[in-house]
This record gives sequence, C-alpha cells and structure tokens, in this order.
Amino acid sequence: MVNKAHIMLLSDDLKKILQLELHAGNTIAETATGGFSKTESSHLFVFLEKPFLTPVQKNIPGITYTEVNDVHYWKAEYTDEVNHQTLACKF
Repeated sequence: MVNKAHIMLLSDDLKKILQLELHAGNTIAETATGGFSKTESSHLFVFLEKPFLTPVQKNIPGITYTEVNDVHYWKAEYTDEVNHQTLACKF
C-alpha cells in the first residue's frame, strides 16, 4: 500500500531521487514505517517497483547508497540516517 503522507515526509534529497526515478518510469510499490529493532521503530521506507533506473548518486551528503542484493529484502537503497528514511528498490 502506498501512503501519500509517507512520501511527503521524505527528506528533500530523497524526494529528488524519487522524482528522478518516477520521471524515468519507475513506480512506487509501497510505503511503510517500522524497523528491525525497537530503536528503529519510526524508520520510513519507500519502495520502488523496479531497480533504480537513474545513475547511482554516491555524493549526496548525509545520504548513503547501499547495494543490499538480498532477495529477502531488496536490491539497493538510499538511506538518510539523520531522518531515519530509506528509498529502496525491488529486484
């Protein structure tokens, strides 16, 4: 399920990446909040339906790009650790 309020909460840097992805033809598959531990319970996730379609950006201050490549999770992600937000893509 896609919660539009979640998308509005994304940091400006993650919104820019999201907009580039949507313009390139990717779509939002779902949004969620939560995490892998009690300290991460408010982490925001936005998942794209396809792998990232735009060139990887590794030079955005405060944003970390990671190739997860775990079929139990997702292919890759951009994470804003300060705002506890992740833009991830499926395989």
